[in-house]
Amino acid sequence: MTANESGEILRSPEDLLGATFRCECGKVHFVPVQRIVLEPDAYLRLPEVLRGLSLPREACVVADDNTFDALGEKVVRLLSEEKYGVRQVVLPSPPGGAVKADLATARQLASSLPSVPLLIAVGSGTINDLTKHAAFHMLVPYVVLPTAPSMNGYTSSIVALTISGLKTTSGADPPVAVVADLNVLVESPMELIVSGLGDLVSKPVSAADWKLGQLVEREYFCSRPIRLVEEIEPRYISQAEGIRLRRPEAIRALTEGLLYSGISMTIAGTSSPASGGEHLISHTLDMQADLAGAPHGYHGSQVGVATLFTAALYERVMKEEISSLDVEALLAQEKPRLQQLSFLERYWGPLAGAVAEEFSFKLLPRPRKRKRLLTIRDKWDAMKADLAPFLRPWREIRAALQDGGAPTRLKHIGVSPDQFREAVLHAREMRRRYTVLDLAHDFGLLERHLDDIICETGLSAE
Repeated sequence: MTANESGEILRSPEDLLGATFRCECGKVHFVPVQRIVLEPDAYLRLPEVLRGLSLPREACVVADDNTFDALGEKVVRLLSEEKYGVRQVVLPSPPGGAVKADLATARQLASSLPSVPLLIAVGSGTINDLTKHAAFHMLVPYVVLPTAPSMNGYTSSIVALTISGLKTTSGADPPVAVVADLNVLVESPMELIVSGLGDLVSKPVSAADWKLGQLVEREYFCSRPIRLVEEIEPRYISQAEGIRLRRPEAIRALTEGLLYSGISMTIAGTSSPASGGEHLISHTLDMQADLAGAPHGYHGSQVGVATLFTAALYERVMKEEISSLDVEALLAQEKPRLQQLSFLERYWGPLAGAVAEEFSFKLLPRPRKRKRLLTIRDKWDAMKADLAPFLRPWREIRAALQDGGAPTRLKHIGVSPDQFREAVLHAREMRRRYTVLDLAHDFGLLERHLDDIICETGLSAE
């Protein structure tokens, strides 16, 4: 339990909405999301929510052509009937594809939006990110009506955009309210529903990666966002089969998990509680698909499959006798900095320059690298004790995915073993964040265990 500024005890995840509270980490956290309405026909309560939060009576609804048909048109009609000044911007999907959350589309939306004091996003990940980005730069609030329980970014203070081919994240204000219509969520495409489950099962591993970053690089770490996700986790894991069967109570639990996972990122001020090495693998697969002119897989489904790998990698690394490894021998095998940077073009092609800007932070001078490896080696037993509470066995994660009908094999996400293998080896290059991929690489364990893990976890099974 945590006390807010007035001394009131925050006893449940729901108590965090709109709260400002002093945390044991020493910071004062604020959750800008003030209302979550999650129930059948929730969209009918939108006018009530807007009035309750004293939001402007003039707004623009943002959707794509699919989400406008699913819910956006009803929202526009409802607000018009309630005498709101409502306008709409519907982003068209390209032929044979989907609207992308990239800088070009963000600029397109910005040029299309009228000057209004409130934005209302009706859609899933892409529409939410684009609207959040626009609202932040327009200095206006926004409300989101999710159309699928597909990812955890709805309530985060982060926008994920592709810029010059590189997956990036930047800060932005989360929505002031979420109005999630359970009828719409239950009927959303199954590939989006199981994508949400894939995104959520990664949290134990991403939490361990966040803790690892604190132990190795002294990054900021707060246990409160982790506990928040842990409190919600049993609600959807225990109902994984119901997710596959579209049972409303299971879809509700899944959606709650996603929304509060997003809030965990808002509390932390970083995506780290919900994004570790598994997300870097997914981003890498997306970036390579862009380079090849191929469609993306579903983000959460890729994350779920990648989590099986990173969870298994953690299991193997935790069993290694790192405290007995020869640091000088490891340093002797490392290629010079310029040579490592020059190798980037072989895999990343035209993205090599953007990737190099991030990867260069990991190419430490030899004395600093020696100090890091020696520190990890000498403190390995204590580090294992710190990391172990966050982790889940990969078999438990796979069981939850299987029960929920989510992808568990590479073929399920349209990725070959060779493509996945290369993505695992190169994912650590695209972001300066230190994860289990870096730890395993630094001690010569990543490539050693890679193929065995792909086989052991059944990722390459037909």
